[in-house]
Amino acid sequence: AFRALSDTIALEEAVAKADQMTSIEDTLMVVTADHSHVFSIGGGPDINLDIYSPDDTGSDGKPYTTLAYANGPGCKIDHSPDYTTAVIFISDNIDFLQDAGVPMKSETHAGEDVAVFARGPMAYLLTGTYEQSFIPHVMMYAACIGENKQHCASTDAA
Repeated sequence: AFRALSDTIALEEAVAKADQMTSIEDTLMVVTADHSHVFSIGGGPDINLDIYSPDDTGSDGKPYTTLAYANGPGCKIDHSPDYTTAVIFISDNIDFLQDAGVPMKSETHAGEDVAVFARGPMAYLLTGTYEQSFIPHVMMYAACIGENKQHCASTDAA
């Protein structure tokens, strides 16, 4: 989870840099993902709680990690007393594996739609979630590439 969230911050920084280097008047910027993951933020922890720390609100009285995966190598079949100690003392380690519901060698992609964010010319064409294959068509349309260019300003000399 630490690495996933660090990647999210890096994406935010990259988008901010691209925003500084381009103009909203002539550059369509599209931010999306090619798939989701089975990563979740569970419960309703105190807003001041360190998101990497365990939350002790489980009905069995055992701590659980606020960040979790539906599947992956972090699955703990037996929540023994050693598990409680491990969660408390290891969860701040970059290599700590958050809880997972199903044991697997690695976490998998998920199937829900992903959000599409856009700004610039024709950004209004991307305002929610779409089939992945639709996005490049919108980008081509906005850039006046390929067919269907009736909306483009003509640059041909008469």
